[in-house]
Amino acid sequence: MASMWGRVARLVLVALVSSAMAVLSAGPAAAAPPGFGCSPQSGGSFGGGVSATTVQASQEAGFDRFAIQFDGPVPPYSVVPQDSATFVGVGSGKDVTLLGTAGLHVTMTGASLVSYTGPADVVTGFSELREARLLGGFEGDVQWGLGLAAADCFRAQALTGPDRLVIDVLT
Repeated sequence: MASMWGRVARLVLVALVSSAMAVLSAGPAAAAPPGFGCSPQSGGSFGGGVSATTVQASQEAGFDRFAIQFDGPVPPYSVVPQDSATFVGVGSGKDVTLLGTAGLHVTMTGASLVSYTGPADVVTGFSELREARLLGGFEGDVQWGLGLAAADCFRAQALTGPDRLVIDVLT
């Protein structure tokens, strides 16, 4: 009788370990290519006095891209995923709902909109990045909301030539 319970215990243990391994390996972070993650990301460098100048959205192989160009080095930034495509407008405090079911909240510190000539709202029709909207700028912070079709992993990075913050969302 004791050996039967030992076999049952071993079978239960094997089933639990197998299930746990399947759950861990199936998560989005496990499937993300190098450089992509599903947690908040930050970077940039403080130089002060830089202005966003324009934005651009594009589709690339395997990801949708949103880029914010600056007239100097990319300022400190944070990109924070959220479970909805609703953001708070800068200044108004009112909800701003974008296309999609999830979002990325982008904040750049030490930046302004003094030289900005780009659009305030970009509706893409892409598979993952559905809309990007300027939430506003106030006291050295510029914020954008990105509406996504679904929560997915992304990569945020500062690039040069020209200076820009590039956010790639897996498709």
